[in-house]
Amino acid sequence: GDGRSPQGVFPLGRAFGYSPDPPPGVTYPYEPQASGAVCVDDVASLRYNRVFDADTLAVARDWSSAEAMRRDLAHGDDLYEWGVVVRYNDEGVPGAGSCIFLHVWRREDSPTAGCTAMAKGDLLEVLAWLEWAGSGGPVLVQGTRSYLESLRREGVLPYPPPG
Repeated sequence: GDGRSPQGVFPLGRAFGYSPDPPPGVTYPYEPQASGAVCVDDVASLRYNRVFDADTLAVARDWSSAEAMRRDLAHGDDLYEWGVVVRYNDEGVPGAGSCIFLHVWRREDSPTAGCTAMAKGDLLEVLAWLEWAGSGGPVLVQGTRSYLESLRREGVLPYPPPG
């Protein structure tokens, strides 16, 4: 809820997108988003920080706020044309943050509400680079320079933070 990307080391979940098939050259687990796919950001919901197809839900909706995963249908943009789930707050602790993704940016100078966004071509390169390795799969490492330098000193980050 603070509008900032989380700082830390986070496992990456599945890739997603509007297309029924992953981009060419991508072998990382991919799930096309159904027209009713949402990520719930209502802290009062039992489905907080979960992505699923709301159109197939057999029980009553218990949320008042959710993010449409098919932004092309809901908002007419391509921000989620391709993306990757950042496994932040996997436990779904209400208020601890929800619906964090790597996704296409609106513009280079356009902020997100907490996600990490980049040019479509760069995201496609990341998707092609990712490899699934089970529980030891890829991670996202992000934070302030001092945080990244502390990870380097602790041996978590095997290279110096970028300049």
